[in-house]
Amino acid sequence: MKKYRLITVVLFISLIIVLLLFSVYLYNTALKEEYFYSKNIIVICIVLILIIAVLKLIISYKLSDQRKIDQKIKTIVENEKAKIIAEYDKQEIKEEKANETEVKVDEIVKKIIPNPQKLNTLKSYTEKVLSNIAKEIEIIQGLFYARIKKSNSFTVAGEYAFTGEKKPKDFKLGITLPGQAAKSKDILIIDKIPDNYFSVESGLGKSKPKSIVMVPIINKNTAIAVMELGTFKEINSAEQKVLKALSSKLGDKISKFIK
Repeated sequence: MKKYRLITVVLFISLIIVLLLFSVYLYNTALKEEYFYSKNIIVICIVLILIIAVLKLIISYKLSDQRKIDQKIKTIVENEKAKIIAEYDKQEIKEEKANETEVKVDEIVKKIIPNPQKLNTLKSYTEKVLSNIAKEIEIIQGLFYARIKKSNSFTVAGEYAFTGEKKPKDFKLGITLPGQAAKSKDILIIDKIPDNYFSVESGLGKSKPKSIVMVPIINKNTAIAVMELGTFKEINSAEQKVLKALSSKLGDKISKFIK
């Protein structure tokens, strides 16, 4: 673009020089022949032509530069506008997905939490909870510990597919992995399973879970129970949301059994 502009400038300057030389020639000719009237007319016309040419050159460049500036501004504005729209659409899609996820989480939680009126013992209720979780999250083994009344100790209240050689021991708040989850009141996920932690018996023989998840059950800001779940796969973010929802929503149900 700069190359073409340079050529245009050179051509205009050449034209002006030619016109100047031509005007000098005509002026000298008119002077020799003493055609004063013709001489003045010719000189005035040439000067006007030169002025017009120079003005045209200046205006064309000014307009050209202004057009480029306007075009650049327009391009910048359009690009920024496109970015804002894209970001808005992205945020809107993200919010829609989040809302859809929340709806799905609520639906799954409702399926998992059984009706206490149909299950009148802590053992039957907790084992039904574990069974329902297995259907939704595909756990292959589970233990449900309940807090012993007026103490910091927890004991097994329900089991799901547990085939350990020894009965799970009671634990105190802050002691062992389930105890740590109860103390922190937050979900604890263990991906590196300690050897002989527990095994799962299936048609393929005995296998070790890939992940163990400790889910404290909270009621009135106190851990009143802990679920210990084993699975052959890692717990994804959606499943973690389900377990976190259960952590708070099961508290009121379980508290009625351990008053």
